[in-house]
Amino acid sequence: MAQPRASAEGRPRIHIRIGLNCANVLVGNVGSSSRLSYTALGDGVNVAARLEGINKQFGTTICISDSIYDQMQADILARPLKRVQVKGRKTEFMIYELLALRATDDPELRVRDRDEQLSAMTYHASQQIEAGDFASAERAYRAILDDFPGDPVAKFMLKECEEWRAADLPIPPRKRAGQPTRKP
Repeated sequence: MAQPRASAEGRPRIHIRIGLNCANVLVGNVGSSSRLSYTALGDGVNVAARLEGINKQFGTTICISDSIYDQMQADILARPLKRVQVKGRKTEFMIYELLALRATDDPELRVRDRDEQLSAMTYHASQQIEAGDFASAERAYRAILDDFPGDPVAKFMLKECEEWRAADLPIPPRKRAGQPTRKP
């Protein structure tokens, strides 16, 4: 892993992973007078925690659920990763990597020079997977690696496509009904 860059104050940067999900949850003090804890409970909390962990697989920092993407797509730049079914959930949903915020002056959060291109290329590759065309998806992820060498998402998804093709699966192993991929 690369050494953390120093921040403006001379301190090393902290590398974290974040999972964002939008859902109704129960938040408050839980326990008794002898042991009290402020916590959040519910399916939405579980999904956010699972998304945080999924970042490690993809080599990403901020992974968001389709519930965040659906509400914020005009204000953010994201790229689709893949459909997942997290532990404790019966249905699958699309997850995205948050690349940038559209209306910000913060250099760490704003859209960078080639972010739009990366998002569009990843969307195209994702569409090939949705269609069950793993050979085309492989070519699309290789094209991403040609333009963005070392992209961890493209590397991960290329390996997934190769495995699906080797297993001769007609579509990714998931439920497809009523869940279209959204364009980032």
